[in-house]
Amino acid sequence: GGIGVCHIYVDESVEIAEALKVIVNAKTQRPSTCNTVETLLVNKNIADSFLPALSKQMAESGVTLHADAAALAQLQAGPAKVVAVKAE
Repeated sequence: GGIGVCHIYVDESVEIAEALKVIVNAKTQRPSTCNTVETLLVNKNIADSFLPALSKQMAESGVTLHADAAALAQLQAGPAKVVAVKAE
């Protein structure tokens, strides 16, 4: 991507379908630009339902997800390619 490190936070009060549309667009519309989302933070209270849905949407777009230990299993419940985050 570009030189930006853009974040999206998904709150527990979110409408999941709308959030997924925004996230897919922010990641896939123009992935080489500096405003492409690179980091997604998800409220732990909705992670169990949101992350598998996110995995499905990202798989359909060909996106590989990088996840920490807390999100890894939930994302792997869906069809997307998911890899563990490596410390930098």
